Amino acid sequence: MSNKFSTLESILKACKNPERKEKVTYFVPGAWMLDPLRGTEHLREMVSSEEIIRTVSVNSPYKLIEETIEKILSYNKEHGETKKDIDLKTGRGIKAVNSLARVLSMYDHNCDGVIGSSGTEHIILNSEGICEMGTFIKNILVLPYLKALGFNTIHLQPITEIGVYGKKGNLGSPFAIRDPFSIDHNLADPLFDFDAEKQYIAFIEAAHALGMMVVQEVIPRTLSIDSRILEKNPEYGYWIKEGSIKRMPDYYHTDYEYSTSQGKRRFSDRKSFEDWFFSEYQGKIYSGKYGIDDLIDVNKTDPEYVSFFVETPDEVKREENGRLVGYYKNSQEKAEVFPAFCDTPFEIQPFWQDVTYLRLYKDNHGDLPIVNPLSFVTAKFFKDVEPEIERKYRNEPVWNMITGYFDKFKHMGVDGFVLDMGHALPDDLKSAIKKVLPNLWEENLAAGFSFLSETPAVITGKVFAYGEPGYNNREEMKYYEENPVETVRFHIKNMRRLFEEVSEFETYKGKMFGYPDNYNTKRIGQSTATRILTEAPLRHGTIPDFTKAPVDQDKARKISLLYYSLFSIFSEKEDSPFLFNPVFGTEFVATSTVNVGLNTHIDETKQFFDYMSLDEQHAKPEAEKLLLMSKPDASTGEWTGKNHFIGEILELNSSIEQLKPLLNKLKHLEVLNTRNREVLFMSLSSQEGEGEKLAIAANLDLDREHIVEMPFCINHYYFNRPVHSPEEGLKGQVILPPGHLTVFTF
Repeated sequence: MSNKFSTLESILKACKNPERKEKVTYFVPGAWMLDPLRGTEHLREMVSSEEIIRTVSVNSPYKLIEETIEKILSYNKEHGETKKDIDLKTGRGIKAVNSLARVLSMYDHNCDGVIGSSGTEHIILNSEGICEMGTFIKNILVLPYLKALGFNTIHLQPITEIGVYGKKGNLGSPFAIRDPFSIDHNLADPLFDFDAEKQYIAFIEAAHALGMMVVQEVIPRTLSIDSRILEKNPEYGYWIKEGSIKRMPDYYHTDYEYSTSQGKRRFSDRKSFEDWFFSEYQGKIYSGKYGIDDLIDVNKTDPEYVSFFVETPDEVKREENGRLVGYYKNSQEKAEVFPAFCDTPFEIQPFWQDVTYLRLYKDNHGDLPIVNPLSFVTAKFFKDVEPEIERKYRNEPVWNMITGYFDKFKHMGVDGFVLDMGHALPDDLKSAIKKVLPNLWEENLAAGFSFLSETPAVITGKVFAYGEPGYNNREEMKYYEENPVETVRFHIKNMRRLFEEVSEFETYKGKMFGYPDNYNTKRIGQSTATRILTEAPLRHGTIPDFTKAPVDQDKARKISLLYYSLFSIFSEKEDSPFLFNPVFGTEFVATSTVNVGLNTHIDETKQFFDYMSLDEQHAKPEAEKLLLMSKPDASTGEWTGKNHFIGEILELNSSIEQLKPLLNKLKHLEVLNTRNREVLFMSLSSQEGEGEKLAIAANLDLDREHIVEMPFCINHYYFNRPVHSPEEGLKGQVILPPGHLTVFTF
């Protein structure tokens, strides 16, 4: 038995145990049957024969797992683990698939129309004890398929033990970490006696055997409100009086003097204050260009909020429901864990009821009272103030514990980390994490391209915001509420704006993920651009409610394939700011929602089961559940849906191989004016602008075809030549069908 894959080989050995349970109903999607030794060739055959969308009955899950592992190990013997073209530090060569471990291999294995079961303690198991949510072992079955699609990196969402008290949904959010040192036991497949940690290591080894990398997202800033860490170390968190109102701080006060770019200023009304905050102050926060003098003193603007906070309790006890209660030796007063809120004080998204902030800083000297009541600003400003101030207030035991999380994952074999809320963490803490493992990607949802050009780090986020208006901007959302037809066109003007911003920079140090689907969003196929507004119910009797309009599945396919193709091509550019990172299931034009995220309307949020009150949940048990927090009741069918574009992905991958030399040679990007805003026409050329150019033309309109008049001769079509287009060597009209993207040289 080799040391490299010893845990994987232990799973293989267990599969061959003669006492294993053979007689069990076990259906799997055709994609899970892909032979890694034949890879892309086999996937093409499966797409052509439609085997890819068939449900397959297997005699034994053990036999299937055994055969898959044997083929993966055989692949390794034949091909080794060559990763010469992949660099996790810079993002070079990365094609990453983003997934929730419990969703990646979710499937209705007994075909009863239900995922798992309902009304029982073990809701993720079916009647035969088979886990129908994803497990690490079942995820191994998916790896050959992902490899054949062209992915070389798996970006896993958090996989540690999830909080119980205050949890959202029926499973809880993987971002509400109860124990950051313990792997979620629900991800262990009950077919085997190995614990979740062993099965996770086996998954990592299987990925490595296929020449794939595993990047693990880890959460350094928050814990669940019932965390085992706070039970043992209450001084690591923030505590409030029991029964305090759960709300955000109110930073507006008529008598307070705010530091603005025009000097000290008072605001006579809330609107003018919020206008200033969003235009200037929020920009400072996300760019890291604020300091201690910019801080809003919540002690003076919201004394009631400040009064909620209390000292660390002397003793913590856990109630039967999991709630942590703090007690004091010399007082009858009780304390509870402070629940965190989202990034910005004026966010209108739902309160983060299930998590709390870690106390990264502590006022040990009693001379900086502003850090006692935690606010958005105080959680983040230490990144940029003078080093001696920052070091003075560090809560060193918490920092050491955080680096301990990462060290544990390193020793389990991961290749890199994604840093949740990276923009909210001090640089020295990120440096300490990099010492554990230097391959560190940071999440920064508001990172601009100017920031990226100056930042030698891999940044995730940003791009999804161009696909759908976000509820973090109240004025913008109000406009689109009242003008829903304009919402349909949102992605058209913003995709153009995205690439116009990209074209301003010749080279990039920072990299970022480049697909609108991710765990922060709805699927791009559910965006307003794909909805049938004529069938939308009316809001207030006059305005179409686009959040409840049905989705046109043909449009959903068009926009998903369009974005997939567009960002795949750019992810191959050597100095591109994009990494390709869709949520798994996009190629099946998935309709189930992962998370409400920052681009879901606040009223739409309330339609989901996970954000309803208990009374509302009892009244609407059929409401849609979010995969980030719950298991769905009915099978989603995303592994066997006919509305997929796997064949197109394979064709695209083949075209990109031919395009690579040009993409690396032609560095200058320009967004050309076609007098047609629906057409995104980009030219890649040499820095001097001479010689052959590469054109990427996309019709962003999902309803109508559009014409591009080519005054130059087309030399060669590389991808997706339209039916109506000039022959190579000629010029003329290129007619782009709705949602069509084509690539050619001229």
